Amino acid sequence: MSIEHRPWGSYETIKEEPGQYKVKHIIVQPNKRLSLQSHAHRAEHWVIVKGTASKRRAGKLSFNCLLKSKIRVLFCHYQR
Repeated sequence: MSIEHRPWGSYETIKEEPGQYKVKHIIVQPNKRLSLQSHAHRAEHWVIVKGTASKRRAGKLSFNCLLKSKIRVLFCHYQR
């Protein structure tokens, strides 16, 4: 599959079962952040495979995520 480039980095869809799931490899460049999103029909599960990440709730730092950290984003919750 092809790599999609965005202002914050890039992603590649690794595996997809339409209507069931989609697995992406996402690369976020240093000092960049993902766009703010909310999904009404799906939850997301994230795993940090290299580097670190910060998780925020209501615009405030909630915690830092280290290598192999797992993050669950529920339906209708905002994420970045």
